[in-house]
Amino acid sequence: MWTEYEAADRAWERQHAAEWERVDQKLRGIAARRAALDAEEARLLRYADELKLWRAFGFGHMLEYVERVMGYAPHTAAERLRVARVIAELPLITEALENGELAHSAVRELSRVAIPDTEAEWLEAARGKSLREIEAMVSGRKPGHRPTDETDASSVAGPAFATPVQIRTLASPPGGPTWESERRSLRGTADPWALDLVGTPRRLGFHRSSRWRTEPRDHPERTPKGDS
Repeated sequence: MWTEYEAADRAWERQHAAEWERVDQKLRGIAARRAALDAEEARLLRYADELKLWRAFGFGHMLEYVERVMGYAPHTAAERLRVARVIAELPLITEALENGELAHSAVRELSRVAIPDTEAEWLEAARGKSLREIEAMVSGRKPGHRPTDETDASSVAGPAFATPVQIRTLASPPGGPTWESERRSLRGTADPWALDLVGTPRRLGFHRSSRWRTEPRDHPERTPKGDS
């Protein structure tokens, strides 16, 4: 039985091998063309910045132009401009981007640390690595550092869950209702907007003064007490 499955699997692979190759080549081609476009965009962004292009179209600065015209989010637009300016001094990394050897995301990370004297070392160290691996390699290092230099432990980005979180509790003002009093007043209600399965107020909102609101904020069908 097993040999039959194995034979069928191999036959299926032989049948699709040519299609795998075709689709793979198309996707790799898209990635290479995208990288070349990113390199061209970087050159034009630098030139547009020198020309103060944004003035001709009523924008306040180049960053606003990139956001509005090119559709990038603010952080992405700022990073695109930063990378465009930095790689002007990094011809080897720029060439790798133009040739599709490196994606823009990889160039973005290398541009944080590489300088003309060290870009060849960083480029060699990045070959064959994924973006995540390049990020780890760059983390903790500064412009001028080499890939073989010791990292600065104080600047290494830790995991998101390691970030200290301050937990604040919402307390009722003096004389105001407490959580328990509100919970007791709601026990027995059939209103699903007020209680969850364990009887804890779920849809009750807070005023900015931290007082409880006893009317659900988005349930207009309910008539507030005292209005009937």
